[in-house]
Amino acid sequence: MKSILKIALTISLVMAIGMAVVPYSHAHNAPLSKNTVRVDDNSRILVWNANNAATPAQVTRDNPGQLAFINGSGTLTPISDVLAGSSRVELCGPNAVSPNGRFVAIYEGIVGGVSSSLYVMVDGEAPVLVNDQFQPIGCVGGNGILDFAPDSSYMTFIEYERDFNVGFADGMLRIVSTEDFSELFSERLVVAFEQAADGVAFVRFFQDDRSEADEVAILFWDGNTDRELTSFFAEEGCRYLNANIKTAPDGQLWLGLVSRCTGNSTQNVYRINPQTRSVELIFSVKSGGAFPQSSEANRFWFSADGNTLFYTIPDGFTLETVSLNAYDITTGESRTLIERQVVIPGVNGSDTGNQPTRISPDGRWLIAVVTDPDGSQTRMNFYDLQNPTAEPVVIAAGGRDDIITYMDFTPDGNKLVYVSGGLDNSLYTIDLTADTLNPLRVRRGNFSGFAAISPDSKEIAIAEFQILEDGVRGPDYLNLVVIDLETSAETNLFTGGEVIDDQAQNLKFAVPVYWLQ
Repeated sequence: MKSILKIALTISLVMAIGMAVVPYSHAHNAPLSKNTVRVDDNSRILVWNANNAATPAQVTRDNPGQLAFINGSGTLTPISDVLAGSSRVELCGPNAVSPNGRFVAIYEGIVGGVSSSLYVMVDGEAPVLVNDQFQPIGCVGGNGILDFAPDSSYMTFIEYERDFNVGFADGMLRIVSTEDFSELFSERLVVAFEQAADGVAFVRFFQDDRSEADEVAILFWDGNTDRELTSFFAEEGCRYLNANIKTAPDGQLWLGLVSRCTGNSTQNVYRINPQTRSVELIFSVKSGGAFPQSSEANRFWFSADGNTLFYTIPDGFTLETVSLNAYDITTGESRTLIERQVVIPGVNGSDTGNQPTRISPDGRWLIAVVTDPDGSQTRMNFYDLQNPTAEPVVIAAGGRDDIITYMDFTPDGNKLVYVSGGLDNSLYTIDLTADTLNPLRVRRGNFSGFAAISPDSKEIAIAEFQILEDGVRGPDYLNLVVIDLETSAETNLFTGGEVIDDQAQNLKFAVPVYWLQ
């Protein structure tokens, strides 16, 4: 029985959302304290709650549960039923919270399923349905990740087709007002977009009579109308597969356009001036691996001075691992930083079970999560975007086969918070403002990847597995606990079951989705 429970826990860890790790020999324990955590009755943590299920993986179509608030006393207040058939209830990607904090985008549904919808919570009220055809690739995995305008007046997303693994991932670009969720603009066959300061840049593919993309247009919507900046046409025998568009620090657009001819994929990287509509081919690179449609294999990041472009190329090893490269814009030289197995976001969750590469809120640190070819070791490489030629700071995830189950940044952007390990794991923090990046163990436990950090950046609400003893029948269940990131004090808010006559009974869960401001 115990081996079955361990397998169940491992599956839950792989399904969870998160990222990062540390060698135990380098970690330092935070001082223990008898103080209780600061969570109080005024706290409102949004949770996914369901009865008769030990974990979210066990919900059924007829019992998907509900969204609820839980306060500091552990009192649950239901606010809406979860969409029937849902197996995922989560924030919609890294841009799920609007800049002004009023709007929170939430995904409910299943990958490739009919039950798949986007909701928005406004000012902490019950979520409002915004789109009932919304696939999770619009939150993670696609090149059009939901985003809000800088002034929070509208939101942009791609309503991807359900079958996004055929040819190329595309869908209907929708720009929606956050005032009343009316549609401001839409366009079909869009594969990527970039939320700019003064509008939305997007990439549209055009299909031939074989349903292959043979033409590409780059357009810009300025809040009133759209105009075409430039277009590209495929050579004879070639077709377009993927595109990525990003704004550089100087305001120019960078386009990564992938085409496939006979055998190899080629990524052409262009620089586009939106004002003059001039286009310049910067460099080309071939890839033996495919650019999968369900993961962000085509990604760009810029150094703070705009002189270095960090970019990824599929490594051909898994669908959600790539090589990381740096291109010096001033010299035209490119170098490979990590040859393969840099973990990237994917709609199905990482092939490796680890959390994907992230960039810190202040834009300084590019944190590349890397696994060994045999999957036995995981490490984080911290690249300083203020000093892009410096060697990375490398922090190992722990022992053999340890993974990074959860990773996020505190709302103030000062700390990285993560969970690493296996069945027995630990919660860590790293102070990103310190002169030396040093992992600090907060607490040992059996933590899942379901977590939410408090708005004041001092606490974390996290679901923790209660591992049953040998001889006890039933699944390991989840408690919801709140942990002080400084003192390590822990308070239990919700108990997910009880053991009666050597059997886990009265199963239920409440996993955190978002801690309201």
